[in-house]
Amino acid sequence: MGDNSTLLPPLFQDSGNNNNISGPPPDDGNSLHGIVLLSLLFSTIFFIGIAGNVLVIAVIVRDSKMRQSVTNLMIINLAIADLVVMLLAVPEMVMFMMGGPWLLGPVACRANRFIMTSGLYSSVLSLLALCVER
Repeated sequence: MGDNSTLLPPLFQDSGNNNNISGPPPDDGNSLHGIVLLSLLFSTIFFIGIAGNVLVIAVIVRDSKMRQSVTNLMIINLAIADLVVMLLAVPEMVMFMMGGPWLLGPVACRANRFIMTSGLYSSVLSLLALCVER
């Protein structure tokens, strides 16, 4: 047919010489600085997310007037769904980014994935219901 290298951008053309790799080796993401930074970031997200959602639930549940509003009940549903995502997704994400294996077996992995996905869908559908209700 013909030479296809003229059709490809220069980035994707094979130079034929793979031995002239220059520069430092690629970082695998497991440097101490990266691990500390990601741990601080995810810890902050985790604790603020848990505290914020628990406070929202506590405020609405304690006030009887607030419990009567359909909007507030949807907000409680959203907060519970976000709590599920925070409790299941953030620790798993930290473990994944640090390159650690799943430690709890295949059944727990599937259960975790199912519950976390259900929480994500519940969160999105709660936001959708809030938008439609307003």
